[in-house]
Amino acid sequence: MKEFLLFRLVSNQNVLEAKQEIVYGRQPVLELFSSGKQIDKIWIDRKMSGEYEIEIRKIARDKLIPIVRVPVFKLSKVINNDKHQGIVAFTTPVSYLEIDTLIKKALESSDNPTILLLDRVTDVRNLGAISRSALWFGAFGLVIPMKNAAPINAEAIKSSAGALVHMPVSRVSSIMHVVDQFQKAGFKVYSSSLKAEKLCAELNFRVPTAIVLGSEEHGVSREIIAKSDDHFLIPGSNQIDSLNVAVSAGIIMYEVYNQKK
Repeated sequence: MKEFLLFRLVSNQNVLEAKQEIVYGRQPVLELFSSGKQIDKIWIDRKMSGEYEIEIRKIARDKLIPIVRVPVFKLSKVINNDKHQGIVAFTTPVSYLEIDTLIKKALESSDNPTILLLDRVTDVRNLGAISRSALWFGAFGLVIPMKNAAPINAEAIKSSAGALVHMPVSRVSSIMHVVDQFQKAGFKVYSSSLKAEKLCAELNFRVPTAIVLGSEEHGVSREIIAKSDDHFLIPGSNQIDSLNVAVSAGIIMYEVYNQKK
């Protein structure tokens, strides 16, 4: 079954070659909001101001879409002309779920679902590799923050061997702000930390579990670790500072899979 799943994902060229649509111009971007398509991010001219800019910021905030202010030449470069009117939107082939919906569906799917929360993981290849391991070892879904997160674009989907379009994903304003929601729903929230004394194998993954992983550079924030039910360490030789976050995800998910099995 696992071999079939991997073959199916790798062989789905329509998924792996998913293109990121670029929409530009003031009215086309407004129409994109109501089209039902998922928007990865919006670039606006850093000098833009006025009623339109206020409207865009409000809609993007309500829909949890990151806005990046950039120099006007970057807008012109990405579409190869200057008729962008100061705004460019990038779509994503992934359909984001509201966090409440993700939690509800996870609990409906299993007595002990696992969800990965990514704190400041900004590399698209890491995001892809994490989702691939997560799906292989039976995780239900992923949660990523609106800011300081890798975009779910064609490169991320290719790195995931298509796993990203087969796994529920929720985008939230802040990972720290959803920890309480998971705990109230009955999840144990475990955070990875190099300062932890408990090893990952000592944790109980046979319950609804949310696992927080951070980047190699920053790790999981201290605020999230403080709010977590426990934090853990992956044992090793300590000859380097840390593991790549995608490698860490694979090791942790293997432990989760073994415990549940």
